[in-house]
Amino acid sequence: MRLPCTDPFLVDDKDEIERWAKEFLEIPSLPTPLSKSIRKLMPKILDLLDIQAMIVAPLVSDGKAIGLLEVSTKTRFARNDVWRVATIAKQITTAIRRKLSEEQMRLQAAALDAAANAIMIADQAGKMIWANPSFMDLTGYGLDEIVGQKTRLLKSGQ
Repeated sequence: MRLPCTDPFLVDDKDEIERWAKEFLEIPSLPTPLSKSIRKLMPKILDLLDIQAMIVAPLVSDGKAIGLLEVSTKTRFARNDVWRVATIAKQITTAIRRKLSEEQMRLQAAALDAAANAIMIADQAGKMIWANPSFMDLTGYGLDEIVGQKTRLLKSGQ
């Protein structure tokens, strides 16, 4: 099977389209009930839609396939269509990575907030920009009192 590859490819032979669709359904990450259902329907879908060509673009992040963009047509594709689909696939991959990063950051922020240890973050100039609730409990300062203040405030005894 062609996946996982990083480059989009054009399939413009009906037998190859059917073969590719069957191979795609063998990917272990597809849930078994879903792949069985789709496997039964795939010949009917391909026949009903009269697909003559498809462009397949794997969504690859850090060398791993995280998805797949497939575009089908009843006619032929133009010469630049593979490049266009590849560009869209890269944009989708970037959006997925951004979403995953945001989720990771939310998780890390929740962990910092819930930490029993006092944690404070300061910028390069030594100004405090964030602290967790344990820090505020320990020091008695509110977040609004420390943000923008130099870390030496903690030594001042005020």
